[in-house]
Amino acid sequence: MLLGNWAMLQAQSGQDSFYGKKDDPQLHISPNPAVCEVHFTWTMHKAAPVILTLVDLEGCMSLSINLGEVPPSTFTKSVYVEAFDPGTYTASLAIEGRIYSKTFIVQEE
Repeated sequence: MLLGNWAMLQAQSGQDSFYGKKDDPQLHISPNPAVCEVHFTWTMHKAAPVILTLVDLEGCMSLSINLGEVPPSTFTKSVYVEAFDPGTYTASLAIEGRIYSKTFIVQEE
């Protein structure tokens, strides 16, 4: 069921997350690859509720954080990934019904 919901979210987002539009949050991930901690940074142009979700390549949700209402600013959320299995993950920001995604790698120390 989770994979079905994830596929539906991806379909709703269309290609918007891959093309830089003026008001898109431009998600940046560092370091990439990551070993212990990864930082997700984006710019909010107006206040909006934000959910950050991390999903592995098999479609299993590794983490979902409801950040609540995020004010207009450059925002960084740090996540410890040392307990994650090594591999490729997709980080997605859900902002006002739109999904912005980017991949990152977790590697062994």
